[in-house]
Amino acid sequence: MGVINYLNKNNILVKRFFSSIILIFFALYINHLGGIYLIIATFSASIVLLIELYKLFEIKVLQPIFIKNILFYVISFLLIYYDQNNYLFILFFLGFFVSFVIFKNKIFFILLSYIYILLPLILLVFLSKGSDGKTIIYWIFLVVWTTDVSGYIFGKIIKGPKLIPSISPNKTWSGFLSGIFLSGIFSIVFSFLIGNQNYINFFFLGALGSIISSIGDLFESKLKRLRNKKDVSNFIPGHGGLLDRLDGFLFAILYFYILSLF
Repeated sequence: MGVINYLNKNNILVKRFFSSIILIFFALYINHLGGIYLIIATFSASIVLLIELYKLFEIKVLQPIFIKNILFYVISFLLIYYDQNNYLFILFFLGFFVSFVIFKNKIFFILLSYIYILLPLILLVFLSKGSDGKTIIYWIFLVVWTTDVSGYIFGKIIKGPKLIPSISPNKTWSGFLSGIFLSGIFSIVFSFLIGNQNYINFFFLGALGSIISSIGDLFESKLKRLRNKKDVSNFIPGHGGLLDRLDGFLFAILYFYILSLF
């Protein structure tokens, strides 16, 4: 029995490793291409995330609230593509208001579908259109991936006290703090590579980004706890759902977008 468990565990780790490599190269390549390719990829991700959100809350798709959300997502990304940003913001608040009036018994779910999923992905596309947009997105990748990987590795090696066991029983303080520190260090390296000498600023901004990413991870874990779910889906082999992989990224986008404004 122990041998079977060991083999199953190794099989999951192998799947997790290769899935991560594919996702990393895909994300980097899409950001490199930018433009319509990033818009299509982001829109596709929004649909998958929305479906996973419905599964998490055990709400059936192909009903009025789902169809309305899909149409809203489609129109939103079309407006982005045609640079009709003013109409986009009007549509965003109008769509939220209509959803609140019609489906007011699902207000928390509506907030998640608009603020938690759609808003960060829209801001990601806005970021990509800026003069330094692609560079900032690479920085987001660096911080989020460093937070995830170092949190996992050092959490396993050092172990120690759990971070918030009631929400995420596997996360440790050692992994959390390692992610913050290494995100700051790698942000310094990143600033050197892009020719920016504000190393101290990059360290603290990267470290703060790691904290924000971790909060996003914990937030999604809390949602799963509330719904008694381990993973939102099996979309990505070895990882679970796309939402399980982008939880910290969604929060980090909001942080780095605000950062880009200054």
